[in-house]
Parts: sequence; structure tokens; C-alpha cells
Amino acid sequence: MATDPRGAGWDVLVVGESLVDEIVTADGTMSHPGGSPYNVAVGLGRLDIKTLLHTAIGDDQRGTLLRTHAQISGVTLTSQSLTADATSFARATIDAAGAAVYDFTVTWRPTLFALTRAPRALHVGSISAVLPPGRDLVAGVVSALRPTALISLDPNVRPQLTENRVKTRWRLEELITLADVVKVSDEDLQWLYPDRELNEIAADWLKKGPDLVVITRGSEGAVAYSHGRVHVATLADTDVVDTIGAGDSFTAGLLTALLSVDVPLENGRLAHLSHEQISRAVDFATQCAAITVSRAGAQPPWSHELP
Repeated sequence: MATDPRGAGWDVLVVGESLVDEIVTADGTMSHPGGSPYNVAVGLGRLDIKTLLHTAIGDDQRGTLLRTHAQISGVTLTSQSLTADATSFARATIDAAGAAVYDFTVTWRPTLFALTRAPRALHVGSISAVLPPGRDLVAGVVSALRPTALISLDPNVRPQLTENRVKTRWRLEELITLADVVKVSDEDLQWLYPDRELNEIAADWLKKGPDLVVITRGSEGAVAYSHGRVHVATLADTDVVDTIGAGDSFTAGLLTALLSVDVPLENGRLAHLSHEQISRAVDFATQCAAITVSRAGAQPPWSHELP
């Protein structure tokens, strides 16, 4: 298994949880690699983005599944990602519409790690952004890399695991002030801010830090907001098998497209992005998500599957 080579230059560093999705349907139970940050890393690797993942994976059968899947997808793990804890897992029950309902058994105690060269981008979010004790490591990495790296955040909230709505919102808003790009689902926003309109939340976040906020809306596509500019992307007609990993695939596609225009961070971070560049990035991300929902489990597309 590849580990973190000293001095390697990475396109994206992903820091966050890995877990195994045990998917329960009427036909039985299947195990798939998962965890939102892990899925984003896999999506990036399959799109030929040089990706390093710092996570926590146990030396057990579930861990072997995760390590093998990452390696096949072109993702490198830091050498500190193997831990003494059992590998986390989630049981996902699929309803008639293909949507997943989760029950989690998750531990997030990542170890410290070091880099000799900063990545072009850092992605964080989900359970690892709010679950102690590892959330402090995530916040520290974001603060350390912000001067040189594009910061991407996906809240991807899991109410079953968070302390409460107010504390979760406070923790995420700390990271939002440091982020350049925030991708969030409409369901996440409805849980975090049940009494507010989605466009109002996006406008508020743009004032706090990010230059690009993208709200995904399931089968209705996505809406991107960037300082007075709005782009709506629709999802192509797709036979949905399940929705697991669709949002993570979207995030991987969005980051891939942004990195392809070699975004400079000075002079307002990403504020200089044109409407056309934002539109292309969001449309590409939507295509990635559409392919993912057409197959079982979090299986993001490979670069050769996209136009």
C-alpha cells in the first residue's frame, strides 16, 4: 500500500473519516467503502487528481477493503492513517426511492501527521469536522494550510452523531470563515437553519469567507452562488440505483474543475472566477454525481467516463 512519500507535491489533501457502508436492501446486505471525505478522495483519484488522504483505518477486514479500494482508485494514504481502533462503519438502509438512512458506528481519533510540501487544495468536512477528538486536528490543518492552499468544505451533517444543532452549526461556521469553496446539500441547510431560506444562508456565508457556495438539491441539480452571480445546473435524466456518495462525487468533480483552471489564491482568493468558469465547474460536478447515482454504493466516475 502506498504511503506518504517525503517531498511529493499533491494536488489535493483530504483529511477526514473513512468507513464501510453496509448497505441493507430487500435482497440482502452488501459492504462498500465509504465516508464522505474518503469518497471525495476516491472521486478525485479517479479523475486523475494527485490525492493524499489522511484518515483513520483499522487493521481489520473492513480496513483492508478501504485500503484496497483507495489504492485501486489512485489515492495515497498517509503512513499515519493506520490506527489501533476498529474501522468505522455505517449501516445504510435503502428505501423504495433509492435514498439511504444511516446508522453509524464511528470513531474519529486521527493521529498527527506532517507534510514537507503544501498541497494545492485541502478538503475537509462531514463527521470529522465536528466529532471530537479529531475535529481539533481538522481545524488545525485548515488554519495551517489556508495561506497557500484552496480550502474546500462540505458540512455533510450527520445528526445521529453530532452533539446538538447549535454546537454543530457553531463548529461548522468557524470552518466556513476559512473556506474558499463550500458545497452543501439543501437537506443539510434545512437541518442546520430550519427557519431560513437557502439563498439567504448562501448570501450570509459569502459575506463570512467563501467566494463560492454551491447548494446541491438532489434530483433538481445544484445552485452556485458567488458574489452576485448565480448558476443553476440541472441533473440529467438518470435511473437512480441509490444516492450514496452522490454529493461526494459532486465535490470531487467541482474541485477537479476548479483546479483545471489553475486558480490563484491572491487578491481575493476565488473572487476573480468568471461566471463561465463557475458554470463549467458546477456542470461538470453535476455530471459526476449523475453517474454515481446510476450504480450501487459510492462509485464515482473515472475520467474516461466523462466527456
